[in-house]
Amino acid sequence: MASRAGSAPWTLKRAAGRDHPVPCPDYQVNLHKCKFCGKCLRFKSLLVDHERMHRESRPYKCSQCSKSFLHKAILIKWAQKTPHQCQYCGKCLSTRIILADHEKLHTGERPYKCHKCTESFIRKPHLFRHLEIHLRELS
Repeated sequence: MASRAGSAPWTLKRAAGRDHPVPCPDYQVNLHKCKFCGKCLRFKSLLVDHERMHRESRPYKCSQCSKSFLHKAILIKWAQKTPHQCQYCGKCLSTRIILADHEKLHTGERPYKCHKCTESFIRKPHLFRHLEIHLRELS
């Protein structure tokens, strides 16, 4: 029998290579123990997911990019949130505008040119930040 600070004590029996929870005498609760960190979970299904995290097994893969997930529901949410894929590297992005800016990294396109020097930028806010340097030089 063991206990963790702030949690119920647990016991665990091994039979035929499988973990079987045993009711804890003090709390009469069945718990499943993680073989990696010792964390106790109430349901075997939660233990399976929890141990998968330790093994870094992420079986649910995005078909658009290389990202993988522990749970199918998270993959579905990811696919809905990031539907735009870069044609050069496969990275998934959430909007067309962000995708367009990202793809400029691959093409080398820098459409925002400084009229004071030879610098150019992928994003307009970066040009504005750069122009402030020239304004400070004039002051």
